[in-house]
Amino acid sequence: MFRGGPFIKTWETFWTDPTSGPQAPIKLIRLLEKHLDDSRRLIGHPKSSDFAEVNGHPDLLAFCRWEQRVADTTLIMEKVYVFNISDEKTLEAMIKWYDQGSNTATYIRKEVMQLYRERRSEKSQVPKEWSEEVAQPLISIVCNRPVEVPG
Repeated sequence: MFRGGPFIKTWETFWTDPTSGPQAPIKLIRLLEKHLDDSRRLIGHPKSSDFAEVNGHPDLLAFCRWEQRVADTTLIMEKVYVFNISDEKTLEAMIKWYDQGSNTATYIRKEVMQLYRERRSEKSQVPKEWSEEVAQPLISIVCNRPVEVPG
């Protein structure tokens, strides 16, 4: 899973610090997976408004969902870093807030859905490997998002 890689490790938080013990990154990944991987906010979720629209393009949907999870994970890790979150209950509350009440999460979903529509209309091929060129649209979405402070 991508969460074991640079999307969490580069932040150098309590959860990725080797002195926090081997269970810290496992707890972080478990909470991210628990609250994000089957979220109703993911594009194409069976209970989402866009389910019918994305049905029929499984490879493109899978790629865009992966992009959405990458962006969500990166932005959560940014908040973990900025607010120096080292308590598991606080971490879980922040992840839940991001998934259920964050305007940033809604923005990411909307922008990734727009990428899906553009790629589908252009009949773009789903990338077979990650590169800077492939990542550029997602990087732009993340870097140009509105600023939000958890409330």
